[in-house]
Amino acid sequence: MLLRSFGLTGLDYRQEARIPSTKNSEEEKIIIAEVVNKIDRANGKCTARIFLFMKNHVLLVDQKSGHIKPAVPLGDVTKVSMSSQNNGFFAVHLREGFGATGKEGFLFSSDHPIEMATKLYRTALSQTNQKLNIEISDEFLVRFKQEKVCMKFVQGNQKNGSIPTRKNNRLFEVAVP
Repeated sequence: MLLRSFGLTGLDYRQEARIPSTKNSEEEKIIIAEVVNKIDRANGKCTARIFLFMKNHVLLVDQKSGHIKPAVPLGDVTKVSMSSQNNGFFAVHLREGFGATGKEGFLFSSDHPIEMATKLYRTALSQTNQKLNIEISDEFLVRFKQEKVCMKFVQGNQKNGSIPTRKNNRLFEVAVP
């Protein structure tokens, strides 16, 4: 199984994420399984997560414990924003007021953001008949708990690669070499 390569052999994602089990194995098909860095909106620190994208859901799995963090129905994904620079940053935007936590987006860093955005777009179109908005820019807004935070990509020298730096409550800046 694909999850074995991530050390998650005992993971039952349907039970952990409280996704109803179906007899149709096509619904449970994993389209993308990729290790990504989830960027914390409070301080810009990265945490490794496994991004599981299935036909009807997006799941984030803690790489160490195997616990499912959020399970997001594909219909709740509204847009994907990504940097025009070659730095791997992308944001997945959710419908307003998603879930009890009020999270309305996630910020990630990946080696394959274009492939992930393409798969999300094509699957959303085929499953929900809705075109997912794709935004490519050096500056985009991400909404976190009713506040809009600007992700800005600027030219600069960064010793540790492209690490987001929280400048203030409304701005994350990423220096791109």
